This record gives sequence, C-alpha cells and structure tokens, in this order.
Amino acid sequence: MLLVNVSNLYTGGGLQTGISVIEEFTALKVKYIAAISPPIFEQLSDEAKKLCVVIKLTPSGLLNFSARKKLTNLVQKYQVTDVFTVFGPSYWIPKVKNHLVGFAQAWIIYDTTTIIDTLSLKERIKRIILNFIQKFFFKYNATKLVTETNDVRRKIISLFKTNPKNIFTVSNAISSAFYDKKKYDYKILNKLPTKNNDIWLLTIAYDYPHKNLKIITKLINKLPYKFKFILTVNDEFKKNFSKKNQNRIITLGKITNVQCPPIYEICDALFLPTLLECFSASYIEAMYMEKPIFTSNKTFAKAICKNAAYYFNPLNIDDISKTIINAYDNKTMINKKCLLGKALIKKLPSAKDRAKKYLNILYAK
Repeated sequence: MLLVNVSNLYTGGGLQTGISVIEEFTALKVKYIAAISPPIFEQLSDEAKKLCVVIKLTPSGLLNFSARKKLTNLVQKYQVTDVFTVFGPSYWIPKVKNHLVGFAQAWIIYDTTTIIDTLSLKERIKRIILNFIQKFFFKYNATKLVTETNDVRRKIISLFKTNPKNIFTVSNAISSAFYDKKKYDYKILNKLPTKNNDIWLLTIAYDYPHKNLKIITKLINKLPYKFKFILTVNDEFKKNFSKKNQNRIITLGKITNVQCPPIYEICDALFLPTLLECFSASYIEAMYMEKPIFTSNKTFAKAICKNAAYYFNPLNIDDISKTIINAYDNKTMINKKCLLGKALIKKLPSAKDRAKKYLNILYAK
C-alpha cells in the first residue's frame, strides 16, 4: 500500500500540486491512502475524498506530536510499504522501505543574502535553525528525492553529497483544472471591480518575504495610473499603501485551484518579483493562458521561462517600471512572448504524465 503524504501543505503552489497528485492517482486507480491537510480536503473531488484521512494539525509543527503519531498509525493500519511526501521535509520518519520526498526548498540551495538582509534578527535566527532541520530531514529521512528542474537536482547532489541515482527530476505540470472550462469557478470574479481600460498585473502568491511583494508599495508610484495589481493576499496588505493608491491594489485572499483560470483570463499579465524559487507554477499557468510574464532576472526563472518572459532586477524600482512600460509600448513583442510561452508548454508533461512519472520513480528497482 502507498501512503501519499500532503498533510504538511497549507498554502502556495505546493497546495495545488498536492491536489493534482491525489486527483490523478485516483483517476489512475492507484492503490493508495492519503494523509491530507484541511485546505486540500476542501478542494478535492468526492471520489478522491474517500481515499483520504485529514490530519488537522501539520506535522511540521514542533509540538504537533499527535499529527506525526497519526501518520505512523496510518502506516501500521494500512500496512504501508511506500510513502510519497509530495513536498518535504516531512518532519516525520516513516518506518517503510521506500520514502520518496519532493524537494522545493529554495532557501537551502540558492543564495539568500538579499532576502536575509531584509529579515529581523529573530527571523534570521529562525531561518538558520529551520535550514539545519530541513537539511537533516531531506538527507536522512528520504530514500529518494524528486526535484522539478535539473538545476535544483545538480545543486542537491552537490550540497548533500548524495548518490545521483537517488535524485530524480519531474517537471511541474499545469493542473488538470485548467483544461476543463466546465470546472472553472467564475464566482471569484465577483470580487473584482469593473476593469475599464486598466492593465491588471496578477500575482498569485502568499506574502512570504522571498516573494518580494512589498516592492509594489514603491513600484506603484512609478507606473501610470492604469496599471493595477491583483493579489491573492488579504486586505491587511493594503495598509502598506497611501489612500490614493489603495484602489489600485485588489486583494482576493486565498483562492482555489478552479478559481485560478478565470482570474488569469481577465488579467493582462503575470507579475512575479520573487527573489527565490525552485519552480513557480505561475510561470507555466500564465504561458498556458497566453499571458505575458514579468519576473525577476534570476536563474530559476530563466530556466523555466527562457525567452518567453520579460526580466527585471527585482530590487530596482526603475528597472521594473521601465520593463513593464516599454513592453506595453510594443504589443507585437508581447504577442511574440506569449507564442514562445505556448511553445514551451507543449514540451511539459501533463498532470497525468507527471503522476505516472512519480509512480515509476516510487517503484523503480
């Protein structure tokens, strides 16, 4: 029996991947049981829910011993021989012969100097401790690791000094929710004002420090009034702006998998000033929805978007504003970028293909 562990996923792109994996495994008739978080349970189909057990507290919590015990009990109850933690670390040591863990912790493998400098002393200390703990679990708790890009794979092999045969790469994929318009939840659009001739820049991200969303507080004064930002953060974020600019910030709060496609449809471009990623699903989602991408001139972004995006220095307000304004002065180039993105999408696996690749890695001898 296989245990799919997504009990530690609550926000961000990992949540979407966790949902996708469970739905695809269900469709493929895989014999499994899943340990899931409440946010994932809310978005699953009725058929998938039948194969899931909700763990109400995340096992990543230091004192959440009960959550880790429930995972151990599931292994015993269902005679689990293999565990797939979709994104680690699991903060839990399963007594099984095979534990495949997904790796997406960019903090561990990339240069974080520019982000660390923006953190408080307390946050820096917390990050140092967390990095140490996470490295331990990734290195000693997984029999196999799976990454989303070859660049990340190379860095893991170098950092952990581990056997390359146990480190795999499976590219991220677009959730199957994007392919079926009948599943789109258009009710989310009721939260949006009338668009008129504005240009809406979309950022689907939680307000983590490395997402660099605070840069918008300065950028908004550099861009013409017609540029507005659509963000999946709560209303508290608006307090960072003057009253005259607050109506240029549209906050949606948390959104579901099936709400993402309609938002992409109505927005004009993806804006992602992130400082740190392993793989952002927003890039490939924007490409699929044929929207231009404005993002950081970082290697992790270029590895995915190649020539299909506009790049800027994420810490330089003038460079960001100039890049966006110049792009909209040349609509022909915007269309060309979108076509390049569409071509890149065709090379990616489908969500079903990704699920099959995970299974092949799990059961490879």
